[in-house]
Amino acid sequence: MFAPVSLLRQCIVNLYSSSPYNDLQSEFVDTMQTHLAFDNLHGCYNIKFAYEDSWATIQWVLSDSWLQGYVDLEKIFLAGDSSGVNIVHSMAMRAGDVANPVNLLGVALIQPYLWGKERIGSEGVLDTDKLIVPNKMWTFAYPSTIGHDDPLVNLFDAEAPSLSDLGCTHVLVFITNQDVYRDRWWLYYETLRKSDRRGVVEIMETEGEDHVFHLFSPTSMKALDMIKRLGSFLNQYKCTGIM
Repeated sequence: MFAPVSLLRQCIVNLYSSSPYNDLQSEFVDTMQTHLAFDNLHGCYNIKFAYEDSWATIQWVLSDSWLQGYVDLEKIFLAGDSSGVNIVHSMAMRAGDVANPVNLLGVALIQPYLWGKERIGSEGVLDTDKLIVPNKMWTFAYPSTIGHDDPLVNLFDAEAPSLSDLGCTHVLVFITNQDVYRDRWWLYYETLRKSDRRGVVEIMETEGEDHVFHLFSPTSMKALDMIKRLGSFLNQYKCTGIM
């Protein structure tokens, strides 16, 4: 764990990332946040364990007396990129469950992974090659799934819970204009913006880049601009925690 000794009793952000630590977490250090990193061997277990492990980790953070001396558990943020965003969203929905309430302040969703059986927006005109990974990834990772309309991956399926039940008040979405998942996350943003939920939702779209470009070019100006925006989003609440 990284905890700036001069910054105590500030907020904690849980980080779910598919990236190597050196690529993404070193960038989060620049936002002056505390880092808590947890490994998950995605390829070794049923993908649903990643969701259960993540929820168990959040419960551990909330109950750990030592952490309470460094962070303000009244200001919890979740952050993730790609498939990690899928987990972040799921955790935020659980946080809004009155039976298992968690005082979650906000989420940062970085170039998220989301899919569905039916094509929407520009997906219908994309080259077949660009659809290979989205069409195969979910069923490969979760062979027993009901398919691409599983509520875990298709947040707009009829069986998926309403986004208005999201258990936080602050949402920041990062997308790129060349990302195959772009239109679904614009829909996510617009759905939240128009819902009756209390809170704010922001979006930042990077031009000329594809999915998780920041992992491949972490020192590029566009990646640094994204990290700067994330840092600003977190620091307005005096956050110092990332897991």
